[in-house]
Amino acid sequence: MPNQFLQHLNVDSVLKALLKDVVIEKVVISNSHHRIAIHILSIHLMTYQQVKQIEQQIKQQFFTQAPYQVTIVERYQLSSQYTLRNLINIYQDSLLDEIKSLSIVLYNILNLSQWSVSEQ
Repeated sequence: MPNQFLQHLNVDSVLKALLKDVVIEKVVISNSHHRIAIHILSIHLMTYQQVKQIEQQIKQQFFTQAPYQVTIVERYQLSSQYTLRNLINIYQDSLLDEIKSLSIVLYNILNLSQWSVSEQ
């Protein structure tokens, strides 16, 4: 039943395809902090911006009048094709976006740095 909730979310076709294989593991509601944390498991990586879009759409479509902040807590079950090197190459911009939301100083340091992955 909870997974059908995501299937009814009105989002673009790219997000809809990503959400098709998402499993909601649990939902934690904190009344004292006005937060709803939706813990998901996915076999497809989502960018930071995609996760933020999903959070925004859940808030707008289901909790418009409620004073809650919606947060997606992702967990991934990825195939072996996702090596660390592949992840960095593909999702470096997304990682930087997430870091920027936490610390502009750390973002600037990492954004100006040369990233490399050791084979060890």
